Amino acid sequence: MKSDIGLHWSQESGIRPEAPPSRLPDTKALLRDYVRRFNAADEELYANAIPNAEAEDFLLENIPRFACPDKDIERTYYFRWRPRKAIALV
Repeated sequence: MKSDIGLHWSQESGIRPEAPPSRLPDTKALLRDYVRRFNAADEELYANAIPNAEAEDFLLENIPRFACPDKDIERTYYFRWRPRKAIALV
């Protein structure tokens, strides 16, 4: 059987191939774009354990990256991961 990404898979095995690397979104670039947009909209009135200027590097190192066809879900995912003042570095 042919999948929607043009690869063949066996219906009996139930295993679908992953999308080829050329079709996968650049999740690092997605994360950077969202962090930059969130930071631009944030006045950062209160000091955070991780300042907005360091949020991009912190998130790149500490969260699973995610891509989704529904951009509202994707934006919400990255927004909810933003480091806020509730985080205390120990």
